[in-house]
Amino acid sequence: MPDSPELASASRVVCIHCGGAHPPGMRRCPSTGRVLGGDPRLIGQLIAKRYRVIRVLGEGPFGANYKAEHVTVGRLVSLRILRADLVSNPVVLNRFFREARLVGSVRHDRLQPLVDAGLSDDGLAYVAYQYARGRTLGRAFAQNTEFTLQRAATLTCEILDGLDAIHDSGFVHRALMPESVILQMGASGREHALLTNFGAATFEERGEPHPFTPPTVRRPLSLGPYSLPDHAYGEVPDRREDIFAAGVLFAAMLSPGGIPRFGGDLIALGVPPTVEAVVARATHASIDARFATAKEMRAAIRPLAEPIAPDDPASVTETVVNDLRIIRSRERVLGVVPARLRTDPGAATVASGFAGALARALRETCGPRFAEVVHRVPALGKIVDLQPGGGAIPILPLIAALEEADQLCGADDRLFCVMVGEAAGAAELNERFQTILGGAPTPEFLFDGLASVWPKAIGQGVPKARQVGRGYGRFEIRDQLEPSFAVCSALAGVIKSALERLGANTVEVSKTACESVGDPACVFNVTWYS
Repeated sequence: MPDSPELASASRVVCIHCGGAHPPGMRRCPSTGRVLGGDPRLIGQLIAKRYRVIRVLGEGPFGANYKAEHVTVGRLVSLRILRADLVSNPVVLNRFFREARLVGSVRHDRLQPLVDAGLSDDGLAYVAYQYARGRTLGRAFAQNTEFTLQRAATLTCEILDGLDAIHDSGFVHRALMPESVILQMGASGREHALLTNFGAATFEERGEPHPFTPPTVRRPLSLGPYSLPDHAYGEVPDRREDIFAAGVLFAAMLSPGGIPRFGGDLIALGVPPTVEAVVARATHASIDARFATAKEMRAAIRPLAEPIAPDDPASVTETVVNDLRIIRSRERVLGVVPARLRTDPGAATVASGFAGALARALRETCGPRFAEVVHRVPALGKIVDLQPGGGAIPILPLIAALEEADQLCGADDRLFCVMVGEAAGAAELNERFQTILGGAPTPEFLFDGLASVWPKAIGQGVPKARQVGRGYGRFEIRDQLEPSFAVCSALAGVIKSALERLGANTVEVSKTACESVGDPACVFNVTWYS
């Protein structure tokens, strides 16, 4: 007898993303592509009085991973919350927080940075990581992404870089699978591998009690075709277990659909025998026959990879882009007249050295299209030669140049202006700011000094640095004669570059308000790690 409609409906899962009902066992919403699972009651809730849960990112054997926002500083985090039924297990809880201690003990560009960990007042155990914009390697496989040999080798080298940092710190990952690798989008548009999911990490060569038996634990941590056979593991935790897993991921990237092939099957796909030999050694049944270290395996793959490029910082986060687009949309709604079309000369000025630095960065960033920008804004041809000490000049031509370049070379959302500001900071302005401040030793010191830099090196208005603390701050400018969203966007890039010069990591400069669209002040909310 067929199930009644009521029973059929009850067995379906209500989707928190699209509002529809999906069959049980479905892992992603077919309408939005977002992960199903987690506790829907947590969506919109405030965790530990500071993290507002936005949506589910994924689910694992120990709990779910959520995208959340730190409500005080506005920074996005990846919030891993332990399953409620496991919090009462002291062994599991200890392992969960040990993840935070292990990851917090090592910092590397190929590891997802740890932000916070704790137990909320209502008994939720959480670990917060810096939110990484990108997709997991597992998601790339699900999308049937094809990896060239060169791209697969490059990503594997980056995975091995992260493993090498972990191993040098004395512990092994033990859960390296496609969902443990985030493909973070760089500013150049290339994806870079970032390791995460350290819940199974343990100290090397030291057996530790586990809340589950080994077969129960290993299978959930390495699912489907990425499950590691028993011979992949040593009798005690060993870095060569991670080498085996890295070899499996390398083979998966070289195989259709991300389903790893080995031996003759891999060669039949057109993979050179020398490359198959690397995979075979990494995944050898005998742990002693594998590469001894991640560094050794990386050396074998490095000749196959893309040339080592200059630093490719993580692209701006969705928060930054959305903030820019919101203000740009308000400009359009208000009918703000482009500076190039204005007939009045304007009353506001800008420091000649600042204008010259932005103009030269504009020339480098625009490339061949710079000539077209000069054709639209002829005064730019003179601004590009300006140096510090030349006094103030009218700001209108600089505004016009940035607006036109953003339209020609960018997406007309002012993100291109941010890139110009970053280039100007790296080339000239960072050094100039240091001179004005007498040498800023830390990112916090520099940020606190922005208010004194502004009138001497940039322009008019009343600047003030507010709420400056370790890793965050708020900078405001009020009462500008000619506020410009384009110039402020470039300034966001300058601030980002200046903080990075002093060692700040994962800097996020969000432009949340602008006088040009009627806000009482131009506001920059800034967060970083140092």
